[in-house]
Amino acid sequence: MNGTQNLGIRSDGADTYLYGECRFNQDPWAYRRSEIRLDDVLGDEHGFFKWGGHDFTERALDVRFGIEGQQSVPVLRAQLRGDFGNDYAARDVNLAEHIYNSGGNLQYR
Repeated sequence: MNGTQNLGIRSDGADTYLYGECRFNQDPWAYRRSEIRLDDVLGDEHGFFKWGGHDFTERALDVRFGIEGQQSVPVLRAQLRGDFGNDYAARDVNLAEHIYNSGGNLQYR
């Protein structure tokens, strides 16, 4: 994500948040902490991440985050529950597809 650094996730037990330092005011040294509740913008539909959904954490195990590859892609990984009881499968989503820095705040688009 352009204009961000030190991205990570935290959980309060019920929800998962993406946090980081976001550049603002076009100053290359001006950053402020921001976070976004991922459960407000990401859901679990039939065992797959769904943008525009909500509360994915309720149906997820082993939620992890990492910056991957040469392009520094912010990737969220989790075991998501499918439609048949306790069948979980490893899934991932590129958070930069819909989350960005807007004036120093992490936003969903």
